[in-house]
Amino acid sequence: MIRHILIILTMITLFGCGFKLANKQIDFKTNVIETSGQSRINYKIKNAIKFQENENSKKIYNLKIETNKNKFIEDRNSKNEITKYRISLKANFKLLDRNNILIKEYNFEPSAIYSVADNYSQNLDREKQTIDILIREIEKEILDIFKNDL
Repeated sequence: MIRHILIILTMITLFGCGFKLANKQIDFKTNVIETSGQSRINYKIKNAIKFQENENSKKIYNLKIETNKNKFIEDRNSKNEITKYRISLKANFKLLDRNNILIKEYNFEPSAIYSVADNYSQNLDREKQTIDILIREIEKEILDIFKNDL
């Protein structure tokens, strides 16, 4: 009997607490997205924006995205061999209205360091993974603009 009461109280507590997922809809739609620079980076950012847009929104924007990737030597060992690289992505994001009038301009420049692997293919994989992490940072920043600033 006590077991049944505990189960009922637990269910009431869990289902009656009013918990809801915080899913703030992003209310925007893109008309034109112009990109220049690194095509792979632009493709991923563009797809992330397109995935989040609301087709029924009355807020229609044009976007210009310009990206650039830089790779620097971060560290060398005593034999003068490279041990670490720094990858830096630069993204210039321009938010325009339907008539291509600039509303606001944003600049993002995330960077990360990765260690050099033993062979070339592992180095390429590490570089690609690092770039993907930086792209996700830029995507998050852009989507935060649509969530909070507009």
